[in-house]
Amino acid sequence: MTSHETGRGTPYGSGRPASHEAAGGTPGPGVRFADRRRREPGELFGTRFVLFADMLAVGLITAVACLPVITAPAAFAAACAVLRESIRAEQPATLGRYVAELRAHGVLRSLTAGAFVLGAGALILLDLLLARAGLPGARMVSLVVAAAAVLALVVGLRAATDPRAAQGWWGAVRAAAARSAADLPGCALVMAAVLLSATLAWMLPLLLPLTPGALAFAVTAVELRATPAAAPAGGKAGGPAGTGGEAAPQE
Repeated sequence: MTSHETGRGTPYGSGRPASHEAAGGTPGPGVRFADRRRREPGELFGTRFVLFADMLAVGLITAVACLPVITAPAAFAAACAVLRESIRAEQPATLGRYVAELRAHGVLRSLTAGAFVLGAGALILLDLLLARAGLPGARMVSLVVAAAAVLALVVGLRAATDPRAAQGWWGAVRAAAARSAADLPGCALVMAAVLLSATLAWMLPLLLPLTPGALAFAVTAVELRATPAAAPAGGKAGGPAGTGGEAAPQE
């Protein structure tokens, strides 16, 4: 039996079982992931290591793209898009793909989103400084501002993983807010990823250029965990909550 018949021997270990193709079915994400976990004969590194390398490369590229600061939202969204396709469509993470995703956000939308994030961050910092000035009710104000900052950070990160962010951030933020309200465990996972990334960067500053990729991968994984593994017969797989994926109606 040849490698073509067994569905193995393709890049990233992404072959499909011949019996499944013979049945005329379309393999879902669960089938692809199972096949990708198989290491080919003579393969030095497994597919998981390839995905890990993609995450590190995307992190470095994102760190460079974030240097102007105002481009940080679009740069992080591009990282999420590249890693999402690496996970779901088995596309390798390349500089060309990252640049294409970054350009898809448009200059005006990218600068507007960056300016909004910078303005919100400056406002939160100012509120915290005023709260520490010994004014009446300062502690309560600090708690409220800190809670608002955490909520905005979680919603913003989840919005960056939404493909609709390239067409407009407002729709992506509204969808992310709805997903966050319905998925509190996911919000906790996102916040845990943020704290872990910050801790690693604080303990080992040399890892700072790599943390954007790790954070983008973690947030993307949180969003993709709600994606069905495979579509039922006669239907199609649904997307993450809030992204428009719906099961086909039964006749």
